[in-house]
Amino acid sequence: MLTVILNRHAGAGTNHVPSLLCCFMTDTEERAAPTGERTTTRPSLRVILVLGAMVALGPFTIDMYLPALPDIGTDLGASSSAVQLTITGTLLGLALGQLIVGPLADSLGRRRPLIAGIGVHVAASVLAVFAPTVAVLGVLRVFQGIGAAAAAVVARVSAGRSSSPSTGAGSSSSSP
Repeated sequence: MLTVILNRHAGAGTNHVPSLLCCFMTDTEERAAPTGERTTTRPSLRVILVLGAMVALGPFTIDMYLPALPDIGTDLGASSSAVQLTITGTLLGLALGQLIVGPLADSLGRRRPLIAGIGVHVAASVLAVFAPTVAVLGVLRVFQGIGAAAAAVVARVSAGRSSSPSTGAGSSSSSP
């Protein structure tokens, strides 16, 4: 896909730097230089770190939880297999969240699904601390996964949109 974008830019006579960072640029601007060429600025370090943190929320949700599995089973009086099912619930939430939040981000914009997803993740995380049974914990872990998926989807969409051409889809020439 990147080569298609680069070829399209090269054919249009624009100045495009084919670096790995260009794939993940989000806070970029294409400005017309005095000579009429287009230049692309690099994203700020803050934007890169925020997008990286949003994408890492899902793996962080799982990885920070794994060492505590034996203690969770003891505290809730559940078998180790029942506690391990809460990890499956998180993965299920991550998968369902991507299917749900992707179309919502397209129709509502990126901000509202992102804020709602992070809010769901935080609320589920706080409630999981007070879960009385492993079943309640499992349900809350599904909601954690959905919230983490919202952050990851919006971050990936934000990164992907900045590397796509700024001209509309209908404005490209139809040469073979």
